[in-house]
Amino acid sequence: MKTFREALISKYPKYEKLADDYAIANDLEEVSWQDITKIGLSNFVDYLEETKAQSSVKTYCAMVKSVLNLYSDEVDLPGDYAKILSCKGSPSQNVYLTSDELLSVIAYNPLNDTERYVRDVFCICALVGCRHSDGVKLTRENIVADRIVYVSQKTKIKSEVPLSDAVIRLLNDLDEHNIRTFSLSDNTYNKTIRYICQYCGITQKVKLFRHGIDTEGEKWEFISSHTSRRSCASNLYVLGCDLFTISKILGHTSIETTKNYICAPMNLSQRVLEYFKQFK
Repeated sequence: MKTFREALISKYPKYEKLADDYAIANDLEEVSWQDITKIGLSNFVDYLEETKAQSSVKTYCAMVKSVLNLYSDEVDLPGDYAKILSCKGSPSQNVYLTSDELLSVIAYNPLNDTERYVRDVFCICALVGCRHSDGVKLTRENIVADRIVYVSQKTKIKSEVPLSDAVIRLLNDLDEHNIRTFSLSDNTYNKTIRYICQYCGITQKVKLFRHGIDTEGEKWEFISSHTSRRSCASNLYVLGCDLFTISKILGHTSIETTKNYICAPMNLSQRVLEYFKQFK
């Protein structure tokens, strides 16, 4: 029987990269039929949504679903695979790192240059709220008084973010170890930050509603480069920061986009909480 990659190429000769995308999304060297699982498919859709235009995401998911339909009688596929790949815009839950969890990652002692680079860049992005593509370009020259100031490559929006001592240390660390121009694949980057988070004890069980299904696992399993920006937005929201300010910090063009980055529970006032507590 054909492998997953062979099956994909057989039906869509020009789209072998979809097999690579699935592998990257799930930290795999190669995709086997056994790797087509609920979590794997959900990670795949997440990766596409983070890296492709929405119109392309729907097209690519439909293509993969078509391939799986052809082989559904020959291989053991998850029962909900078609639902996961339908991509009808249903909201999906994501994770974020709390301030305490971020502190544990910042304090992590890297074992090699790869871990150091990933630790530094991930934490810089989480503390500044910038995209990965902007975070890797930040230097001490972006420090203006007590702020980090930069212009987003994607939106061309200028952001000014309060500067923390940790960001200064991390920027210096990149320079001192001469790893600022380090080049890593998405697969290696995500695999490394997940290992670091697992080592730091970010292992609590979580249940997330993603792409129309409930998915369970340990928190570190759902962390990726994009978790850094979600962490910044979510932690600010928990502190009571308004959506407009969070949007400006993240360099978004609309508050509606910012809402999708907030993974923290609804921020309720003490008065509202007391209302629920009175019922005993």
